Amino acid sequence: MPKVLSILINEVDTWEPDDPLDFVVSAVINVGENNKGDNFYLQLCTPVSIKKLADKHDIFLIEKWEGIEELKVNLNNFIETKLSENEHLSDYECLDNYWHWEHSKYK
Repeated sequence: MPKVLSILINEVDTWEPDDPLDFVVSAVINVGENNKGDNFYLQLCTPVSIKKLADKHDIFLIEKWEGIEELKVNLNNFIETKLSENEHLSDYECLDNYWHWEHSKYK
């Protein structure tokens, strides 16, 4: 099953918000297996910050920022749940329903 291989937030691999309970930030996650994956583009945000967004597409909601490793755990749990619920789709097509897949225009 695909897992998060890497995460870039605001185009860097280390990041901390000013307020762990109120932020919106762009992220690119690389999802795959055996060190080969595809990129998905999304917005990380909290329940406080989502209320401020006009465009609520490609969102991954987290209660508060607890670091990159905790984010990976949360993303992998989400991926596992969604893939098991949507077995009729390919893994990447399934995830494209939630985040913007780099190859979505080719499907």
